[in-house]
Amino acid sequence: MKLRFSLALAALLVWMATGSPVRSQQDAAGLKKDMIGQWELSTTERSKTCVVTLKPDTTPQGLKLELEPGCAAALPFTKDIKAWSLKGLAKSMDQMIGDWAMVRGDGNTICGLTLTNNDAGNDNFQVFLKPKCDPKVSAFAPTQWRLERGQIMLMSDKGETWRFEADDNAQWRLVPDSADPLIMLRQ
Repeated sequence: MKLRFSLALAALLVWMATGSPVRSQQDAAGLKKDMIGQWELSTTERSKTCVVTLKPDTTPQGLKLELEPGCAAALPFTKDIKAWSLKGLAKSMDQMIGDWAMVRGDGNTICGLTLTNNDAGNDNFQVFLKPKCDPKVSAFAPTQWRLERGQIMLMSDKGETWRFEADDNAQWRLVPDSADPLIMLRQ
């Protein structure tokens, strides 16, 4: 849960602050200004929520934040949150770029792919499949990807979209999940 939250929050904060997964031309001061204000943390299914207010004031740990009363009860990991920082926000996007494997639930690799930071337009980036992919993945033929609301979205030229959500094991699962899951793993 902590990893899924960390990845999802970092991607979401960057996306919400910039309107796109990456803000290439804004300095840290401008990004900091955009981040200040109220944000909602929640479980994936939104059954539990917590409002966090990011403030510009500095503390020994970073920048000040305030959690609404009851956050620790609703989302126990919030009891450890003491401050916020810009460090790591752009890094979360950078961590997505590179080689990935698509595997089934039994661990068998069915395809390799490379997520790039090459602009594909509309806030998307290019993705390339490696040779010898499973027919289902080859038929889908993703050509673009982006981070959106904490999910990796793969998109084909046919208008199809596959969404992958981080799980508690540092894996990204195709949603909705199935009895024979499709999982993306960073290589």
